[in-house]
Amino acid sequence: MKTTGKCPRCGGTDVYHNNGKLQFSDRSFITTSLFTRAPLITYACASCGYIEDYLDTSKASHLERLRKNWKRAGM
Repeated sequence: MKTTGKCPRCGGTDVYHNNGKLQFSDRSFITTSLFTRAPLITYACASCGYIEDYLDTSKASHLERLRKNWKRAGM
C-alpha cells in the first residue's frame, strides 16, 4: 500500500495515509526504548478497512533504538 497505493487485501485504490498530520492517538507511536517513542505512519484502505503501519524513518535514531531494544524476528 505504501508504495503502490493499492490495497493488498481487496485490490482497491481508495488508500489514505496520515503522514504529515498531527498524531496524538495511542496508535500513532511505538515505544522504542524506556523513555522514547517513534511515530508511525498508517495507510488505510477506505474500501475494506485494511491498515498497514510503518515506522517513520525520517530520523535514523528511531531505527537505531529499535535495533538496540527490540528482539529480531526469527531469532
